[in-house]
Amino acid sequence: ITSNGGKCITIQADVSDEHAVVQMFERIDRELGQVSVLVNNAGILHKQCRLEEMTADRINAILTNNVTSYFLCSREAVKRMSTRHGGNGGVIVNVSSGASRSGSPNEYIDYAASKGAIDTLTKGLSLEVAAEGIRVNCVRPGLIYTDMHSDGG
Repeated sequence: ITSNGGKCITIQADVSDEHAVVQMFERIDRELGQVSVLVNNAGILHKQCRLEEMTADRINAILTNNVTSYFLCSREAVKRMSTRHGGNGGVIVNVSSGASRSGSPNEYIDYAASKGAIDTLTKGLSLEVAAEGIRVNCVRPGLIYTDMHSDGG
């Protein structure tokens, strides 16, 4: 990016942690300026299992990482992009999953439910901020062979 004349920074942050998200966006403000695009692409899953084997800790970890992070990052982006707050508008792209449609029975219904929440967040937020110059869309890729799926069994 920089060799082609662009400007970029690298930030490591736990996007499920509200304080970390606020700090990340404040650093972006300082070092890069106006935010115009946000791509929410957080997602974890745990070992394949059925619902009766899931613990509250597992379910909460999936929901916090896969849902809360999108809400927090979107909130901070909207504060900066919205014409209502003096911004120039922008775009938010949420990455969901084909699992939100299939439900991933006998494997990852917690993950599937978290991505279903992202589909709903996308719809609601798109209607909430459309008049403020922000377009919100979602992509829902199918199965992609990654380490994440290998780790899940």
